[in-house]
Amino acid sequence: MPNKDVIKPMNPFLSPREWRRRLIAAINIPTTLEFTGRGFICALITSRCHLGCPHCMFASNMDERRSSTNTMTLDRVNRLLQLVKDSNTGYFLVSGGGEGFLELSLMYRIIEGSSADVTWMVTSGFWATTESNTERVLSNCRAAHTGGNSNNPDRSIVIRLSVDQHHIDRIGSPDDPLAYVRRIIKSFDAAHPDESGFSLMLHCLDGEQELVDILAKQLGGSLHETEEKMHSKIKVTERSMQLLLPSGLELPVTFAKLLLSDMAADLRNEDLSTKRVKIWERDAYINEGDRTGLQLHDHGYGHDMLVIYDGRVAGGWQCEMPDVEINIDEHNYAEVMKRTLSDPGVLATIEKGLRYRFEVIEEVSVKACERAKAVNIRDYTSPVLLEEDRVKLYYTIRAIQDFRKDGRMEACAESVDSEVVTIINATRTQLLTWYGESTHDILEQYRQQHCGFSEFEKGLIAFSHEKNALKFVEATLDASKNSTRTVDQWRLLLLRVKHDWYDISSWKTETLSALDEATAIIDTHILKGKRPYEGLSMQSLR
Repeated sequence: MPNKDVIKPMNPFLSPREWRRRLIAAINIPTTLEFTGRGFICALITSRCHLGCPHCMFASNMDERRSSTNTMTLDRVNRLLQLVKDSNTGYFLVSGGGEGFLELSLMYRIIEGSSADVTWMVTSGFWATTESNTERVLSNCRAAHTGGNSNNPDRSIVIRLSVDQHHIDRIGSPDDPLAYVRRIIKSFDAAHPDESGFSLMLHCLDGEQELVDILAKQLGGSLHETEEKMHSKIKVTERSMQLLLPSGLELPVTFAKLLLSDMAADLRNEDLSTKRVKIWERDAYINEGDRTGLQLHDHGYGHDMLVIYDGRVAGGWQCEMPDVEINIDEHNYAEVMKRTLSDPGVLATIEKGLRYRFEVIEEVSVKACERAKAVNIRDYTSPVLLEEDRVKLYYTIRAIQDFRKDGRMEACAESVDSEVVTIINATRTQLLTWYGESTHDILEQYRQQHCGFSEFEKGLIAFSHEKNALKFVEATLDASKNSTRTVDQWRLLLLRVKHDWYDISSWKTETLSALDEATAIIDTHILKGKRPYEGLSMQSLR
């Protein structure tokens, strides 16, 4: 139970984290969902990538050393495969966040052990440096597939190659940019065309068909439009084609939209923000049908999960509450679903859709809704939208109230006290009044939850008065205990404050005016342009 001494019952939004915990402990909302259909899991194996494409929605880089925080261990991969099996997962996407094929042994293990009907293994193809290396990687993938077929003979493994100008600029040679792509296709065509359940596909960006046209001509093949815009009836793409080679091999070619991703999207740029919001809304509301946390079947539902490199699980993709701790290192499938569905905020979003959640949160924070969409990173939608504890609390209260209207609320009598009842019974006007009177902004949250932040803040305020860069650098390093990852997180916070992400009540104009200089000093004298924090675990956004 939380410490009652730090809870101020007259206004729950003055101590929102504690009050949300009390509400969740006291209230039970039974779910009517039954996951009887095949589900979907997207797994991000590593956050690291050596290419550093500017369009990368995860801001992936190699600025942090490989660790169990940014890259799955073999034990964690094995637990992931167990989750795939136990959860009746039919569609398994081993995707970005980083370049999974930097961890070849993990890729081979996944190919061998996946029990999903279809498993897509996403790669940039950087490993196709020579014919022998290309043949080796593809041959090992095929061997892993064959090795796992004794347990799952009807499954399909798809090597999904990202072919777009961003990747080609970083991988291809200047004189023949598409040589490595042709190398992969030719090697596959020569050695694996008749391998049942083992295939190759190309995944491109919408608007770059000319690139695929050039590739088809170089291969002596032809392109044909197809009506199907789905990955095996599970994920919508913008467009779909078939590349037919002279040998008779057919390669699916899908086109996805380019997301204008930015972990610190500048909300002051109204035109760009509007464009980003439209892209996000098309992806979530049209391509995903507003039900990102479910796979919809003719009879019943399947789950839709995200699992990332440090083991964290979002039991309902884009629907999670960032403070609900679920990890495959500790929780099996039954526990994952129990923790997912027992939180009223998560359950409300899964059952009622993303539009419902945004409409509720817009009652108190339009900025939270705009920044979540403008970041343009679907996997970060929930952590960004619900970054602030008081936003989490407001949405939780409103979700509980709406469930009660539907006759769905069951209270655990021994956990409920009069203060909880008062909050649940509060009118919309009362909730808005409490929220508006709360001084618990993102800065107060950092002071309470981030060791060293208060000292860093003092250094920043002193810098805004004195403009002593050397003293500010020393204060920052001391407060962070020389952790560049922590410094980078604080830099990102300053950038987001500057870009109008939050309603700030505790910094004076003078401090806010110094943010440009402060972030530049941090970048130049401490980080030296590196980004060890960006693109890492969503746990760090809690």
